Amino acid sequence: VFAINRNKDQKYPCEIDVRGFEGLTKVSQYEMYSEDFDKKSSFEQQWPEPKAKNINVKEGIATVTLKPLSWNVIVFE
Repeated sequence: VFAINRNKDQKYPCEIDVRGFEGLTKVSQYEMYSEDFDKKSSFEQQWPEPKAKNINVKEGIATVTLKPLSWNVIVFE
């Protein structure tokens, strides 16, 4: 799943129903985000590489938080 939060100020919860996926063993989130978006968007600044974060799945619902001005890839294995 690819999810973008284009809001400059608000975090958003994102819930994904995975109850139909039998044998699901792992859910990870890769996030591209910076505290100082304007600085990282300038010509000479490098963005950090996205890092995987494990996501908890409770009762078949994977819940992630989408930070402001971020893109996110949620991977199901």
